[in-house]
Amino acid sequence: WNGLSGWRWMFGAETVPAFLFFLLMFFVPESPRWLVKYGRNEQAEKILSRIGGAEYGKAAVADIQQTLASKEIIHVRFKDLLEPKLMKIIGLGIFLAVLQQWCGINVIFNYAQEVFQEAGYGVSDMLFNIVITGIVNLVATFIAIRTVDRIGRKGLMLIGAGGLTCLYALLGTGYYFHSTGIHMLLLIVISIACYAMTLAPVTWVLISELFPNRIRGAAMSVAVLS
Repeated sequence: WNGLSGWRWMFGAETVPAFLFFLLMFFVPESPRWLVKYGRNEQAEKILSRIGGAEYGKAAVADIQQTLASKEIIHVRFKDLLEPKLMKIIGLGIFLAVLQQWCGINVIFNYAQEVFQEAGYGVSDMLFNIVITGIVNLVATFIAIRTVDRIGRKGLMLIGAGGLTCLYALLGTGYYFHSTGIHMLLLIVISIACYAMTLAPVTWVLISELFPNRIRGAAMSVAVLS
């Protein structure tokens, strides 16, 4: 895997989960809210009943119908997002999405080879360390699932932003003085874990909860596009 064709095998291996994802998507049900919005109530109720039973399905469909009926605008146009009273909340959503991508973590992800090389690791060690960081990223994301309601959205965002600021300062100082060794690897791994437990998942939760129902779909599209 460290030979001339190693990178080809790594890229080829990614087709396996991608293909499985493609196949499994055929078994994913349509959004009940979308179905109710377009009058397919029975199908929505059937999907929801599989989750919580028949009574839950009926109650959930009724709740969705009530929510949709209470809104003046169902089909939202993007120019509706330019209403003065919505501009502040739209701007906040865009800011959160941009912050998530511009927080500095992509330097570690996109330039992992150079980052580990500067930390004093060879090619074999670099590839192994990249695998480690991927595992840490996955595990930390599962931790976020348990803490997002317990600690709260704002709390996790503050912890993530503050933690990454301190970690990047330490990493920058270490690279400036050409420091190498395990402590640099630990700083990188902790940075990835901090991001995966806070800014990475919580941003999407905040964006989905931030906007009113009547503009949520269009507003989320704008925020994600940014």
